[in-house]
Amino acid sequence: MPTPPPPAPARVWFYLDRLEVGGAERIVLNLLTGLTTSAWAPTLVLNQAKGALLADVPPSVPICDLKVESFVGAILTLARKIRRERPALILSQRGYLNVIVVLARLLSGRKPRLVLTEHSLLVQSQQNDRAPKRPIDRVLQGMMPALYQVADALVGVSKGVAAELEQILGLPAGKVRVLYNPIVPAGVEALSQEPLTLPWRADGTPLIVAAGRLSPEKGFDMLLQAFVRVLERRPARLAIVGSGPEQPRLIALAAELGIAQHVHFPGFQGNIYPWLRNSDLFVLSSVVESFPTVLIEAMAVGTPVVSFDCPRGPREIITPGQDGQLVPPEDPTALAEGILQVLGDPELASRLVAGGHRRAANFTFPRTVAAYERLFASLLHRPA
Repeated sequence: MPTPPPPAPARVWFYLDRLEVGGAERIVLNLLTGLTTSAWAPTLVLNQAKGALLADVPPSVPICDLKVESFVGAILTLARKIRRERPALILSQRGYLNVIVVLARLLSGRKPRLVLTEHSLLVQSQQNDRAPKRPIDRVLQGMMPALYQVADALVGVSKGVAAELEQILGLPAGKVRVLYNPIVPAGVEALSQEPLTLPWRADGTPLIVAAGRLSPEKGFDMLLQAFVRVLERRPARLAIVGSGPEQPRLIALAAELGIAQHVHFPGFQGNIYPWLRNSDLFVLSSVVESFPTVLIEAMAVGTPVVSFDCPRGPREIITPGQDGQLVPPEDPTALAEGILQVLGDPELASRLVAGGHRRAANFTFPRTVAAYERLFASLLHRPA
């Protein structure tokens, strides 16, 4: 008998609000880049087709702009879209978007498979003094136990996120799947070697880099306090890469601490890899993280890392002394000591670089995208 033809590519929707700079947005872009095109026909569905990352969508991926701004408008418009176009599977990212897609499916009368992903530690962020407090977060958290039962699969981007989601939903341990994000692209070496002009690097002064949204939970104020202690014992420069509402306050704090001439705020950088590669050390000063992908990005290009041991992501990535260093959370003095230890010990730094390369290999596009493809195939009863 002739071999039956392979099934047509399954229509998979990736649902986001917009494509601003953020972890969930980058992860979706990475998945869209890495998917096996013969098996899947992806569409990027956005509440609004806006954002700094819109130009990074692969040209082969169609973008569906719902043109909605309100919560209710998103539910109704997405429901009509599902009813009319009948996707096979929808992958949604984090709290309120997950609630929208569940309600939209219920209203649509269709039954595409739903994969709901959580990227953040909801309990930790609500309890933490520095994290933004939003009433909508509490409302959505109250709706989640009932609505998330509709999902065909629940995904946490780390063990910590999965455990917290199980706690909130009252699910048995292991019910939420842990799927790590695709972080390290195949062309990371070339990306890291793109030209980067750093005139103040000519004198050989060590460069410390930190990166992320300039918001309170990232703890950049504590990094500046730690950097004061570093400068008391050796010359160094600090670049805090990113943009956000805290930037004016951080610039003012650097001036107040008397270190402004040693600290640089280059703003958002579309390609972070040259900054990581050209630094002597990457530092994570966050108060809370779900799974800080930038640690792995730094490891992938051969930069040693030092991080606060904050809840919960860094410890899931770093084995202290092997592929990075962890220091007690929210302790600028301990952070300064961790920085000084790595900068002052070339043998330790080399060991962390080698270990970091090995650790980053677990998060390459092929390995992590394949895990998502296996999940999609199992839900749609297709060959993996």
